Amino acid sequence: MFVVPYIVCCINMYRKRNNFFEMVECGNPDWTNDDNRDLLRAMMMTACDVSAITKPWEVQQRVAEMVASEFFEQGDMERDQLNQQPIAMMDREKKDDLPKMQVGFIDAICMPVYKTFSEIWPGLKPMYDGVMNNRKNWQAISDGTKEEDVAQSSQNNQDEDIAEDMPQSTKQTDIASKKESNVTMHSGRSGHGKVSMSSQCKEALAQKNRSKMCSIV
Repeated sequence: MFVVPYIVCCINMYRKRNNFFEMVECGNPDWTNDDNRDLLRAMMMTACDVSAITKPWEVQQRVAEMVASEFFEQGDMERDQLNQQPIAMMDREKKDDLPKMQVGFIDAICMPVYKTFSEIWPGLKPMYDGVMNNRKNWQAISDGTKEEDVAQSSQNNQDEDIAEDMPQSTKQTDIASKKESNVTMHSGRSGHGKVSMSSQCKEALAQKNRSKMCSIV
């Protein structure tokens, strides 16, 4: 179940994060010190526990909905069996507040952790960028933007990031592939109205992710 790990994660994080942040802000922390290493491991566990917040938008949104569903089930049990009013994030009657609660969760838990890690190891900055992109999307939905518009905007931004990191030769091949796909659609040989990501584009994304992982390791 998601509920218990989430609560434990938040408790542990609040207990230790201020010490961790202060240690990093002082500059050049001594990672050979056992206490510092224990603190680092604890914060890395927190980062792992909430890592879905760094994922592409379609993954992040789905995971958030799954977690919220389990929270609501526990809230239903508290209300029906214990006659208790569940807290907001477990109250099904407040499900429409999920985007707003996600923004609060990111601000309180996720963003400080990933920001600090990106300052320690610049190779982790793409994860912090993912947090900020997802925060922007949740905030947009909370402000009234339609979910499908947020999804399309997020996909466009992802495609632009991929294109920027492509080798020039791959870009040219991908452009040619897209032109060919457009010709196919206009000639009526395809029943689909949307061009899927080409194999070259997918390979460029995979190469980008592998490079980032190597820099992290």
